[in-house]
Amino acid sequence: MMDAIVKLATKYPPPMRDTVEHPNTFILLDIRDKFFEYEDNKGRDALFRALWRILIVEYEHDPYYRYRLDWILEQILESDWQPRKIHREKCWKEPRP
Repeated sequence: MMDAIVKLATKYPPPMRDTVEHPNTFILLDIRDKFFEYEDNKGRDALFRALWRILIVEYEHDPYYRYRLDWILEQILESDWQPRKIHREKCWKEPRP
């Protein structure tokens, strides 16, 4: 399944700062870049890059998906979502607080 997702993502143009317009897309690009500063699992790199590409391009291109993702994020912010526990996670290089 990972290979199929990676292959699908190659059909999407890579999202670049000079090819996007929506303000939240720029935020997604920043979050993606920060994610890859911490992610350190070379065996999953292609999959994560493919997923980010699909997410960002669909968010930028299609109001249908953008609206739904925004709604999901609003629901999380308004909920009692519990933050993650900070510990040493395998293949994750984030500095400890």
